[in-house]
Amino acid sequence: MPRSKRSTPEIQSGSIADIAFLLLIFFMVCTTFQREKSIPMVLPPPYNGPPGKISDSRVLSLIINAQNEIMIEGQNIISDIEPIITSHLKDMVDSSKKPYISIKLHEDSNYDHYIKVLAMVKSSIRNLKKTYALHNFNTPYNQLTQDQYRQLSKMMSITISESQYAL
Repeated sequence: MPRSKRSTPEIQSGSIADIAFLLLIFFMVCTTFQREKSIPMVLPPPYNGPPGKISDSRVLSLIINAQNEIMIEGQNIISDIEPIITSHLKDMVDSSKKPYISIKLHEDSNYDHYIKVLAMVKSSIRNLKKTYALHNFNTPYNQLTQDQYRQLSKMMSITISESQYAL
């Protein structure tokens, strides 16, 4: 039996571009992008001079290792670090030293853990400012006048430094 020669049907490709653009528009409209998490911080102005020397008695050293363990001043801390930080800062401020908090984290440490540590540091600073506001001005921190707030900020000038270390 002889085979009949059939012609292969052609696919119309004129509407493929329209369909591709409709799909592209659909995905652009329906996709939601995840926003980046950020930490609101006030950064100092850029400084191009020589690096300053800081006395070790002014530095509170926090280290976060690869297992997300926290060391404060060389001691491994397992429990809540906030009261320990507040105690160290209070001692420094009481002795008229301008505290400098150095946070060093390992490159393999967890970013969420670092955010929690930074939040505890900031909470310690805020609690200490509240205590000093009541002690020095007999006024709650949120009710200080502008002048009192400036005096408290000058007295409690605390610098936070962040860096990364690798073993």
